[in-house]
Amino acid sequence: MSNVYLFGYGNLGRHLTSLFLSRGIKVAGIFSEQQHDNTSIAFLGRQLVNEKLQDGDILFVTCKDDSLVDVLQSIQNNRVYKIICSGAAQFSD
Repeated sequence: MSNVYLFGYGNLGRHLTSLFLSRGIKVAGIFSEQQHDNTSIAFLGRQLVNEKLQDGDILFVTCKDDSLVDVLQSIQNNRVYKIICSGAAQFSD
């Protein structure tokens, strides 16, 4: 079974977490250097991203646009579904 994670816990991360919980979607963890206010969700330091993510997990990347490329390149497992939440970043193949 796939787990849902978030990378980053700014404004968007907080809103997504609230939405997921209101819809009954379990969030397995949040990779962030900031402490979050929801004690039912595991707080995970960003350095644990490759240790925790397994094949088929879903990762919502909600970090700042200027760190998106670094974050995405740091994720070693190519079998993780990455959903990039950005308002301005553009990517090409």
